[in-house]
Amino acid sequence: KSDVWLQIRPGTDCALYMGMINEIIKEDLYDEKFVEKWCFGFEKLKERVKEYPLEKVEKITWIPKEKIKEAVKVYVENKPATIPWGVKNDMQGRNSPNIIQAKAILRSITGNLDIKGGDALWGPSKKVVGIHELELNEEISNEQLRKQLGSDQYRLGMWPGWERVSKAQRKVWKPEKFQYVPRHDCTGVPHPLIWQAILSETPYPIKAIICQAANPIITCANSKRVHRALKNPNLELLVVHDHVKTPTAMLADYALPAADHLERTMDPIHLAVDLAYAAGEPVVVAGKKPVEPKYERKSDFWFWRQLALRFGHEEYWPWENEEELWNYCFDELDFSYEELAEREKNWEEFPVKHEKYRKKDPNTEEQKGFGTPTGKVELYSTILQELGYDPLPHYEEPPESPISSPEKAEEYPYILIAGSRFRYMFHSEYRELESLRKIYPDPEVEINPSTAAEEEIKEGDWVWIETPRGKIKQKAKITEKVHPSMINAQHGWWFPEKDSEEPELFGAFESNINVCTDDEKGRSPEIGSWPLSSLLCKIEPVR
Repeated sequence: KSDVWLQIRPGTDCALYMGMINEIIKEDLYDEKFVEKWCFGFEKLKERVKEYPLEKVEKITWIPKEKIKEAVKVYVENKPATIPWGVKNDMQGRNSPNIIQAKAILRSITGNLDIKGGDALWGPSKKVVGIHELELNEEISNEQLRKQLGSDQYRLGMWPGWERVSKAQRKVWKPEKFQYVPRHDCTGVPHPLIWQAILSETPYPIKAIICQAANPIITCANSKRVHRALKNPNLELLVVHDHVKTPTAMLADYALPAADHLERTMDPIHLAVDLAYAAGEPVVVAGKKPVEPKYERKSDFWFWRQLALRFGHEEYWPWENEEELWNYCFDELDFSYEELAEREKNWEEFPVKHEKYRKKDPNTEEQKGFGTPTGKVELYSTILQELGYDPLPHYEEPPESPISSPEKAEEYPYILIAGSRFRYMFHSEYRELESLRKIYPDPEVEINPSTAAEEEIKEGDWVWIETPRGKIKQKAKITEKVHPSMINAQHGWWFPEKDSEEPELFGAFESNINVCTDDEKGRSPEIGSWPLSSLLCKIEPVR
């Protein structure tokens, strides 16, 4: 249980953080020495956050200002402190980048950045070949880069932004054999643009999709449009490589069985990234496959390598199996992948270094600083400015809320929190496992007792959840955890026990909350993300 619980109105996180920053600056609670030496744009930030007094923030967020003050006190008085990434930062549409930037500012001005016990800054390993080196994104020509869907609209999240980020990072993480700053990292395409391109063939047609370990009909917003796109004749080829038959797999031209995690070696670098996020430490792991893949099941490595060989890319895939690849990644270590896999403790942690920005460059004898254009923590982002965006975070009211859409709120009076996770299952995985379904047989929507009484809903009732996009049903779970004006719906539901053929598709549209979500309105102009936690809905019992 938390010491302070801030029950926030969904979609207003940025206003909360800006209010906290304002309070910290106003009360001189920030780390003056760190800000003066290592931060850029403090005075401009100071002026911006004056727009967020706690009285105003209270009205926006529905959090009493005294609670916010209490949270500020707990944070600044308990240094070193961390702010976890969480799961909703990138799910709030136009506010998403502002939330992430405001959180980065909050940890920076309090001196909690890259210190022991604070928020770690970690970069490419000097000893292990990572996933980015293997991607060979530097082989992509500029002509091809310009074709990236959305790169003209969502410039920060696409290659124009990453080119600038990578250039700045290379000043600190100088390219070496095993210290590689990728040309493009974490850049993809907002999936609404993919469905749009399939359906309209603009800005160009998309003819084929390879879908691996994904179930977009369930996990992507606006599920009905995803379904239309994947069935459209404009899409000439859909290949799915997965463990089980999912609703998406049922639409595939080729559904290929994937090797289970017990039928392949443990991936030391993807999993290591997850562990590093969790522990704040660089780490590698290893594990032998207990059994060979049965039947026609094939590993991800086998799938991509065989495809590459057929395209004539042998030079990029010299390893004949996963063990050879992992040993290539471990080449600079004093142990092999197999040796690590044999150990009782099958992971290796490397020393964690803090305050790396203070380290001197041996060539210049100057402190390295941060991987930004100014070499400092950019409270005022010069990259955002160069790309034509607001360099400072700011709050915008969600496009579908009781404040911005009062007429719509009359018909849809509740705020929908979509995409909530729950124990035992992850995204759309594990619905086929009988042991887990015995624990969690049905999808649940959390509703406040007063809301349930108002709508004549009892514990365990099936409830209709409806938005302007669609209507689904989940079982009511009555709880005080949820604000009376909000409902909290689970994410990722489908029913492997139901008919697999169209139109049922394992009940893909029966309890899948993404039938109700929208991927069109309120997208972030910087990265193209869409809101999932601040939509309007109505509820009623299934009669």
